Amino acid sequence: MLLGRPEVDVEGLRVGIEIERMRGLELLDAAEIAVARLLRSPDAYAGSRMARMTPNAASAQAAFSDLLWVFETQFPDFGTLTLIADDRAHDGGRHYAYCGKTRDGAEIAFASAADDHLEPEQMRAMMAHEMGHAIDFRYDVRALEQRFRTSLSSDIERRADQIAEAVFLFPIRYDAKCAYVQTTGRGVYPRPRGLR
Repeated sequence: MLLGRPEVDVEGLRVGIEIERMRGLELLDAAEIAVARLLRSPDAYAGSRMARMTPNAASAQAAFSDLLWVFETQFPDFGTLTLIADDRAHDGGRHYAYCGKTRDGAEIAFASAADDHLEPEQMRAMMAHEMGHAIDFRYDVRALEQRFRTSLSSDIERRADQIAEAVFLFPIRYDAKCAYVQTTGRGVYPRPRGLR
């Protein structure tokens, strides 16, 4: 028993506390959240849900962890969504991430350069956008339109934003000062046409 609660996996708790601390939480608050997540889902911090990343990818991992909670609540039948470090995701320009289909779900890849160049509101919006792609890959567009009660764009990038906005309940804007990288802060809305 852990503080009068059912036992949780010690390694899962250690990883969970580490991940929650990356979000800026104090140790006790991080432990409390990690225990709650592990009680609800014993593999909440396991490799099947979140791949371990390099230490310099803390912001990507924290954004993923933060949004994963909502993602899994909204789409419990999704399958496996993983986060990996892949420096090929950065093209030297505005791209720092990509999402790809896997056999049983999707994989979001973030370049380590994202932690060096992106502000937290940009990281959060970019992660939500990539999760929008994951949902788009997994589910039929018509079913998503019925679920969200809106028409979705035929443009795959705008559609990823629309899905992310419907799931996470914040707008995805584009920071004109930073090569039109996604942001939850001030910026252009919706995604500028022709932006690849």
